[in-house]
Amino acid sequence: ELKQAPKDSIIVITTYYSDIDGQVAGFENFSQLVRDNSSVPIYDLYDFGIGHGALGGSMLSGYLQGESAAKLALQVLEGRDVSQIPVDRSKTTRYIFDYSLLQHFNIPLSRLPSGSEIINRPYNVFIAYKNLFITIAIIFVLLIFFIIILIHYLRKVSRMKNELYESNSELAQLYEELAASEEELRQQLEELMEMQKSLEQSEERYRILFEKMLNGFFVFESVLNDEGELVDIRFVNMNPAVKKQLDARSEEYIGKTWMEVMGYKNRALKKYENILKTGEAAHFEIYYPEQQRYYLDNAFKVDDTHVGVVFDNITEYKQAIKEVQKLNEELEKRVVERTSELQSAVQELEAFTYTVSHDLKSPLRAIDGYSRIVMEDFGNEMDEEAVQMISNIMDICKDMIEMINKLLRYATTSRTVLAKEEFDLGEMLCDTFNELKSSCMGRKIDLIIENALPKVEADRILMKQLLTNLLSNAVKFTKNRAGAIIRVGCVKKEDEYMIYIKDNGAGFDMEYSSKLFGLFQRLHSSEEFEGSGIGLVTVRKIIQKHGGRVWMEGRLDEGAAVYFTLPYTKPGDDNI
Repeated sequence: ELKQAPKDSIIVITTYYSDIDGQVAGFENFSQLVRDNSSVPIYDLYDFGIGHGALGGSMLSGYLQGESAAKLALQVLEGRDVSQIPVDRSKTTRYIFDYSLLQHFNIPLSRLPSGSEIINRPYNVFIAYKNLFITIAIIFVLLIFFIIILIHYLRKVSRMKNELYESNSELAQLYEELAASEEELRQQLEELMEMQKSLEQSEERYRILFEKMLNGFFVFESVLNDEGELVDIRFVNMNPAVKKQLDARSEEYIGKTWMEVMGYKNRALKKYENILKTGEAAHFEIYYPEQQRYYLDNAFKVDDTHVGVVFDNITEYKQAIKEVQKLNEELEKRVVERTSELQSAVQELEAFTYTVSHDLKSPLRAIDGYSRIVMEDFGNEMDEEAVQMISNIMDICKDMIEMINKLLRYATTSRTVLAKEEFDLGEMLCDTFNELKSSCMGRKIDLIIENALPKVEADRILMKQLLTNLLSNAVKFTKNRAGAIIRVGCVKKEDEYMIYIKDNGAGFDMEYSSKLFGLFQRLHSSEEFEGSGIGLVTVRKIIQKHGGRVWMEGRLDEGAAVYFTLPYTKPGDDNI
């Protein structure tokens, strides 16, 4: 039947190969029988049919199926839930063709699918040794390149020879020019002689300086004992100021030792010995009790056995320092005495402040009380102007009592001993703002915290008073704004926190900023904004007690900003 198959037909071999009796034949034998009895293309479902008569095509690959199954098995062995493993729908076929059969049936390679594998292709030397051919070609190109470079360098050497020849000619010409420059050398010799003369003049000037300088200057050679230790010095050269500075008994110094001239041992021998050993110059003071004099020495090594010393008598200077120290001690004693007197005066002033405030508030309360009685008893009988005058008297009494209370609080702040504790400044600020906002019902006031405030170690009560004063000012001076905005933040500096509170209120002219922290100083009238002029003074006092600084910036009708600093809670600790 295979031999009689039409020329436009094909043969497909499936899974089982059996004869008419149902006996399964071996794959190789069965494929051989089919190929021997067929004149049309043979196709197989599996890629192991290639090489056994099958033309090729998209064939099932046992290798790809096994690889996919192995990947699924690994997931199961790794403990993955089987129900969670998706069905593997990856491709398990491959395009593979037999080259000899493609040629037999006149099927061109161009009609095969892209990426197809081809077996039984005839041996091709170029394809088999493609990399070798490419390597040889690269080596050949490199050899040509090196030959070109060698030719280039040979030409360059030739040019260098020509240049050397030309240089030799130039050298001969230079020799002739050198011979002609003898006159120039003679002129240069004369110039050198002039320079030597100038050097002699300079040496003379230095000699005059050496002789006229007020500082003593001498050069000595070392006098050693048998063990090589410096035991004395011998004067080699000196300027006239040495005798005046030392005030020695001997008239002749040169060639004599210190002991021979002065009659006592030099007290700087150890330092001179160290200079000779190390070669390092030294600057030091030295005291000679024999003369009761202090000298300031600058000593340097001249050579292995000689040292130069520039010195000055500083006895008067040292005595002046002692006098200054004595005066400082007396001054410190006076400061202690005056401090004690000032403390007593401050205590008396505080007692006087409390007494005066009490004596002032009593008549003011009495005036306020009598005014209320008059209003209650005779208010209906008095005309409108009289009622207004009594009302003004009551308001003035109220303002005076409030001012006296603020003065007392300011005095208390000045003498308060700090009770420092660590607390969150941001929480305190929010609580203070909420308290103030509750008393301004109907107003739109927004608090914007631009940078979180840190935890600080400070007096909680004083810091509460400080925040109350600053936020009260911000609320007060933004009352004419439809939408009041208060901005708060903190900037970390090298050794302190800089905290700011800004508002978009009335602001102020920086020309008058120096008045802001003065007692009872105000930049706005009481009709515009209420206040006593004590709040910012209290703020400055609180910040100063905590070791910080406070200042303000602002522009008229554009808002104001208050800045104050506080030291770190701990060195190097960042609490922001």
